[in-house]
Amino acid sequence: MSGQSDLDRQIEQLRACKLITEDEVKALCAKAREILIEESNVQCVDSPVTVRYPDRITLIRGNHESRQITMVYGFYEECLRKYGSAMVWRQCTEIFDYLCLSAIIDGRIFCVHGGLSPTITTLDQIRTIDRKQEVPHDGPMCDLLWSDPEETAGWGVSPRGAGYLFGSDVVANFNQVS
Repeated sequence: MSGQSDLDRQIEQLRACKLITEDEVKALCAKAREILIEESNVQCVDSPVTVRYPDRITLIRGNHESRQITMVYGFYEECLRKYGSAMVWRQCTEIFDYLCLSAIIDGRIFCVHGGLSPTITTLDQIRTIDRKQEVPHDGPMCDLLWSDPEETAGWGVSPRGAGYLFGSDVVANFNQVS
């Protein structure tokens, strides 16, 4: 059976909510890494793609796609329960490191899981972030994943302990510059 046929079969098993072996997880993760390593931190998406190909999606990284958070909220335990080891969890969290940090739809709509960062003023700055790492506890990558919009002016301290709160004036300034 060819490599592509194996991948197709494994994907079908996952769609049917069936477990695949650890070796199959490793193979899928290796293929995903191969694809994701070539992606930019700012993924451009045209909206007709979502109309013509509704089964295709663009994933961006969120604040729960980290080793620390997946250990707290159950993904680690689920992998241990289903596979008897942490290998699948390690493979998946490594893939999370390769997910894009943001997307731009139709060249106009900026998408990010969390929000903006006081240290980032342009899309080019986002493009230069080394995303292939655990989510840091502070800094621009952390801010993109943890910051929240708020009905305030300027920047504020986030009660969540990571990222910032930011107002519509911050968004307007980012949009004007970028």
